[in-house]
Order: sequence, then structure tokens, then C-alpha cells
Amino acid sequence: MKKKDYEEELDDEIIDDEDFLDDEEIEDEEIDEDDFIDDEEEFDDEEEEAPKKSKKKSNKKPMKKGAKIAIISSSAVVGVVAIVLVVLFAVLPAIGIDLFEKGQGGDLADSVDFSKKLTGYSQNPNAVESKTEILKALTYKESDMAAFYSSSKDKNLVAAQMIFASYMNLAKGYQYSYFKNQVGTTNLGENSGTLIVQRMRRQTKDFKDDTTLKLPYNHNFPSAASSVVSCKGKPTIRYVTGGKIYRIVAKAPKYDSKSGFITCDSWGKGEKYGNSEKISDSCNITETRINYLSLVEGMSDANTYNMEKMDITKPKAIFKKDTTKIEDKGEYYEIYVEVDTTVANADGDTIDFFNKDNTTTGNSAKIEKCNITMQIWKCGLIKQYIIDEEWSGKVGVAIISYEGKATAKTDCKYSYTDGDCKDDSITKAIWESLK
Repeated sequence: MKKKDYEEELDDEIIDDEDFLDDEEIEDEEIDEDDFIDDEEEFDDEEEEAPKKSKKKSNKKPMKKGAKIAIISSSAVVGVVAIVLVVLFAVLPAIGIDLFEKGQGGDLADSVDFSKKLTGYSQNPNAVESKTEILKALTYKESDMAAFYSSSKDKNLVAAQMIFASYMNLAKGYQYSYFKNQVGTTNLGENSGTLIVQRMRRQTKDFKDDTTLKLPYNHNFPSAASSVVSCKGKPTIRYVTGGKIYRIVAKAPKYDSKSGFITCDSWGKGEKYGNSEKISDSCNITETRINYLSLVEGMSDANTYNMEKMDITKPKAIFKKDTTKIEDKGEYYEIYVEVDTTVANADGDTIDFFNKDNTTTGNSAKIEKCNITMQIWKCGLIKQYIIDEEWSGKVGVAIISYEGKATAKTDCKYSYTDGDCKDDSITKAIWESLK
């Protein structure tokens, strides 16, 4: 996978994904991610992650990356900005473009029924149809995970090892599916809004089907700001089959408050449609990490595609001491960690991941809070994760820039069944219709 493609994937996650205005950047999810401003990865997307839905419109200021309009020191630039804004206010209404987008209105659903997207998310990988082939491919086996769990190391370090091992296993396991629901709030100065990102990923040896939908909801962002925080109008599908990638884009995503799902119609061809790409290019940490944390030595951008250089024997003490919990829940391990923001903000790899995932400018990212609850099947594959986070940073488009804070809560469940992983019928039908 080329470096440019890697960066595009990282953008998926709520402000996330780097392609706010450009179809070409639409990609990633998981980091990344996911990965709101998340992840994994991928559409200006990885992918990228937001607070679960609150029942009614809340008076809390939604947050995403961005916030107050950045102060520009140069008086010359300020003058240019002023002129540009005057022209925009004068010209755009005349051509039918409203600078201030209207919110979608309505209440957020109380919850999303994951079974509507993943029928087998509660099924242990040890029991799925393709278990033998999938489990054979894993880097860290059940015995390795048990050894980590029973290690005498500080739980902070053990948690980093176990989470990283699950990333490696997901990359090597090659067959997986997940549905991620992320809801968050973003403040851009006096403007605010709720943002929703949903991502559905299916991956096998034969295809990758990765759909990311984003929607500014109940917001009062100006058009430029709306583009910055949500990549509005750029729902994206990355479909890789037959040795080629087909990026498909659409506009006007819709939210159903009864089901809690975002939908989108009228898909069309996107940038790089039909370019060469291998399924194996997706088998890497870039597309499997759930967020921006660098957990072990060597987990840097430069080594993203050289997984053997990432040293699991040297975990980073990136979590707060005496807050980490690792429990044996029978069929899976449950890990709860709170990120030590002082350590994370001083870790070059972590901030580099964060800036790329969220398209922040000038390495301005600052992690305010990140609490993670993660369940890992005993075989070493991810079962589910929930991330509750806050961050600040500066984002922008063209010469306009915003800085501020954002909050997000992400809930993501995984499945390894043939039924969930091998059904690409919906995307295939869209792809066929575009031929």
C-alpha cells in the first residue's frame, strides 16, 4: 500500500479522515479507526470515533476537532481572509450556497441494534466455520495471550501488549467484519454540532468492503467548518476485488432516529476508481489499530508496513498506573485502561498517528482524555471496544483554520463468521451498477 493511500485511510475517523473536501482523500479505519475525528483507517474515513447517542438534543456543545477561529499573526493574511470572506458572503448566496448549514433536527436514537449489521458478533472465533484457517494465521496464539495475562509485569504494560497483539492478529487473520458507531460533539467557536460516523468493514482473502458514512447532526456550522469537521457529503466505499480498488462516493447521507443508522443513496465513481491494489495491502497495523495510541516500541508511521520491527517485548507505559484492569471473563479477556495524557501527548509516535488520523495542523493535537474498554477473545482476536475520549487541536481548509475541543464515544463490535465476513452483495450491486 502506498504512503498516500495509508494517510487517506487514516482520515476516516471523525474529524478524521483527511479528505474533507477532496474525493481523493476520502478513504479510511481503525483504526482505526478508529478511528470521530477514527478508525482504522480509512476513508477520510480509518478510520476513523464519538459519544453514544443521547436521547434528546443536548445543550452540551458537541465537539469535534476544531473550535475557535485561529488567530493569524500576519496582518496581511488577515486582510486577505477578510476580503475572501466578504466575497464568499456576497457571492455564494447568489449561486445557491448557504454559508450556514441547517441542522438535521430530531432526536438521536437511544441505541443501535448491532445485530442488524452483524449477525455473529457474539460468536467465539473458535466456533466459526473458518476457524482453523483463520486461527492458524494468527501471530499470537491462545497460549501467548494467556502468558501475557498471567505476566508479572505491571498491568499497564501487560494491557499495552495484549491490545497490540490483538492488532497484529487482526491484520494476520485476514477474515473479519466490524460495525462501528461513533457519536460526538464539536465546538468551533460559537458554532457547535453533533457528528455521527458509522463504518462497516468486511474483509476476506478475496475482497475488502469498507463503507464509511458521516453526518453532521443538529449543527450550525458554516459550510467551510462543516466540511472540515465531517467531510460532509462524502460517504465513501472502498471496495477492493480482483486486484483493483474501486472508491465509490455519494452525497446526502440520511439518519434514521428509529434505527440509529445512517443510510445513503446515489453512489458514483470516486478517485482512483479501478487502480491496482492487493487485498494483502490491508493486512497491516494501519488498518487494524483502533485509535491513535502507539503501544510498543517501533510502532511508528515509518514502520507501519514493517510489523516485524514493532517490538511487543517493549510495551510503552502509556496508561495511568493503578487504573488498569484486566479480567478473565471466561471466553474472553476484558481490559479497561485510562490513558496517561501527559505521557501520550509527549509520545511522538502517538501524536503523529493522532495528527494524521484527524487531519490536525501544525502537530497541534492534544489528548485530553481517553478511556478504553476492550474485550479480546482468548484466541487473540478483538471482540468489542468502547472508547470515551476528548481532544483538542487545530484543523483547517485552505486558509481558514479552527481550533478547539471535541468529544467522542465509539462502540465497535467484531465478527468472524462467514455470514458476516463474506457477504459483499450490497456493495457488489452498487459496483456493478456503475460499470
